[in-house]
Amino acid sequence: MPKKNQFKKIKQQVKQLKKKRNKQKKPKSDNGIPPMSECAAKYAIAIADPWNPAAEGCCVPRHPSRPSQKVVGYRRGTLAIGEDGFGWIAVAPCVANNRPSIWTTLSTYYGQLVACSVDSPAVGVQQYTIPNLPYQDSLFIDAAAGRFSTPVAARIVAASISVQYMGTELDRSGNIVCFCDPSHSSVAGLTYSEIMSRREANFEPNSASRMKCTVSAYGLSDHELDYPNFEASIPDVSQQLLSMWPYSDVLSTVGTYDSQTGAPMFCALVTGVPGSTWHFEYIQHTEYIGTVCENMLTKNITDAKGFELVSTAASLAPEMKRANPRINARQIMRQALVKASKLATSKQAVAAGKALLLSVL
Repeated sequence: MPKKNQFKKIKQQVKQLKKKRNKQKKPKSDNGIPPMSECAAKYAIAIADPWNPAAEGCCVPRHPSRPSQKVVGYRRGTLAIGEDGFGWIAVAPCVANNRPSIWTTLSTYYGQLVACSVDSPAVGVQQYTIPNLPYQDSLFIDAAAGRFSTPVAARIVAASISVQYMGTELDRSGNIVCFCDPSHSSVAGLTYSEIMSRREANFEPNSASRMKCTVSAYGLSDHELDYPNFEASIPDVSQQLLSMWPYSDVLSTVGTYDSQTGAPMFCALVTGVPGSTWHFEYIQHTEYIGTVCENMLTKNITDAKGFELVSTAASLAPEMKRANPRINARQIMRQALVKASKLATSKQAVAAGKALLLSVL
């Protein structure tokens, strides 16, 4: 029989072991986040939170995935509410640094129409380029031959705008609506009331917290996700629109020169006291390929499963945002990725698909 002292020592040792176990940090739960490559993860971050430094160097993780120069372009500025109590910012993401990308209202603007024009700019509307992008339009279009030129080609990974009230607390009032057309059709010519009636519009009051209203855009179709590859049958104007405004869905603004300028497909509209100001930030992640950027290319990784997962999650995000307007974009993407992975791999989904095939084939 062991002595009493031995029993005491054993009890003390057991207590010490329990204390050590309690002190050890429990591993953080991943909450169901699916595994994916770093390339696909960066792609998800670029869509959900493009201002996050972790999104830098992102690319579209789909085949063919060739080495590219990865650039972050941005623009900051202000927009004002016009004389009629409405103001807006509209964006047509452009890959050239000297062509129009952004239109905003000044305090002299009157009406509620999204009016974007290069030929005949509306009173109280100004336009911006993205000067810190690396290449001018002459490298995308061969002006002499009137054909697409190959020194550089580009595709946009993701683009986003955020708008926040910057005026006095006394003048704080009104609402803000962020909207991206789900088919990337033009928002030019639409009114505040028309956009408000769209199911995809993200409506928020101008509250005391002065929250930002953010809207993002990313590639939806093959010509938006791939680099341009033109055939001789494609008209010159369409080549310009596809090569420099890939998200404008081959749509332009109105006018002579406007026919060569991509139409805006997402925007933010604000209401409130005439003359009050709002701060905007625009960011764009772009990939470039071609002879002029050969020394700045970095590798890409094709991740078909990751790309499909992120694409599904991004399509689920707007519905989830409407269900819970107070949730931020990062939280939405996290939940959407979990939901997308379950939709694709759950027993219910697999069983439903099998039952459907058995009933038909």
